[in-house]
Amino acid sequence: MATKKKIKKTIKSGIRKVKKMIKPRLAKKVVKQALRVARKTEKVAVKAAKFAMKQAIKQAPAMKRQAISAVNTALAPAGLKLVSNKKLLGEVSHFFDKICVAVIEVKSPMKVGDRISIEGPQTNFTQTVNSIQVEHDKIQMAKAGQSVGMKVANPVRKKDLVYLA
Repeated sequence: MATKKKIKKTIKSGIRKVKKMIKPRLAKKVVKQALRVARKTEKVAVKAAKFAMKQAIKQAPAMKRQAISAVNTALAPAGLKLVSNKKLLGEVSHFFDKICVAVIEVKSPMKVGDRISIEGPQTNFTQTVNSIQVEHDKIQMAKAGQSVGMKVANPVRKKDLVYLA
């Protein structure tokens, strides 16, 4: 494993890339996510993520994918990685355990046949959307802002996130 000096140096170089390329609001979200991951592991990564947040908020133009990959590059020596740049479809708001159905607050459109990934602190699996229901009526596509019911393969928890896989 690399020494602490090498890890700090690599992280700082990654941070420089981050502050050059991301928008302040996006930078704050990306780096806060890095902080959450970093808190679970090394103190060096926590310090680096805090530094990156301060720097990235100050300045920047660019794109989300570049920002995430730059932060991932910066955190790689510490063995950390941000959630990949998947498209967020929604969030689980309720789960009916006896019938294994999740209520999802849709944030981006999703349709029957999409391959989704449900991720959370204790949940991580992928499945295909077989049916979507609103008030017991089957629909083919869910729009942003809708609250839909969906049969899931495994138990999920409130606040789990649903991504397009």
